[in-house]
Amino acid sequence: MEIIQKFSQFITDLHTQLHENYRKQYNSKIKPMCAVYRGQYLSENELQYLRSVCKSANPVIKFTTFCSASLDPEVSINFISSPTDCIPCLFEIIITDEYKIQESNAYDCTQAFADIASLSGILEEKEVLFSVLTHFRVIDVGDPKVQPDRP
Repeated sequence: MEIIQKFSQFITDLHTQLHENYRKQYNSKIKPMCAVYRGQYLSENELQYLRSVCKSANPVIKFTTFCSASLDPEVSINFISSPTDCIPCLFEIIITDEYKIQESNAYDCTQAFADIASLSGILEEKEVLFSVLTHFRVIDVGDPKVQPDRP
């Protein structure tokens, strides 16, 4: 908890900047993001938990940290290409209209995310950053044994 307190100003500032960048991107004429991808290793228990969430009445998960994703699925696959004891998973995050800014609570928005590729030191990653506590609805959890074309 002490570490979080030490970084609270940074976390607040990063969340605010993400929200401001999202507002700019949303209000611009640039084609909006439709899908982003995240490569991540999960333990068998985490994968089972994700499957149980998917089958639940409220299939929503929250990331308790900032969450990085890419506009390019190949970039995300590269993050899970090294063999480990965990299960490589590719998340496809569909960005729907429920993420649209509601002007009445625009500054209270916890669903802050933005395309930060132009701010990144590695442009080819085409990075999108989601703020802390962004929630995601789980639609499907594939079976890696059935989808061998995926890492």
